[in-house]
Amino acid sequence: HLFKDNFKVETSVICHYGIWDASGTGWDIDEMRKSIRKYPGVNDLLDKKNKFAMGWVRYADHNGIADRDGFHCIGAENVPWYWPNWHERSIAQHEVSHLFNAPDHGIWWPSCIMTYFWAKIGATNWCSSCYEIVNNNIWEGNPP
Repeated sequence: HLFKDNFKVETSVICHYGIWDASGTGWDIDEMRKSIRKYPGVNDLLDKKNKFAMGWVRYADHNGIADRDGFHCIGAENVPWYWPNWHERSIAQHEVSHLFNAPDHGIWWPSCIMTYFWAKIGATNWCSSCYEIVNNNIWEGNPP
């Protein structure tokens, strides 16, 4: 509901269990992203207007990965012990924000879902810069 509440867009989740198969990629989340990009059943669902595909896997080497200003992202429920495990809500918001061209901020600052520390502890806000970037891309440069 974060995108709906913040950007005044209707959101819906369409689950198509089993439409994409990440087997053969191991724990390599970048390989998973490459796999979902070229998977015919997934891309048939996209009309390239604010629709995207997010794959969820049980294990990966990172919490998530996304095409910046693109249409495909992956979220993982479990990561190796040496990587901080984020809440699924944070992963989804962070990675989907990348799809609308929001950048990573690094580890500590600013307080924003695009900053690793804040995403890890469950922050759900965007800094003003990221909010503007996502909003402009959702509305294709013409926010309401």
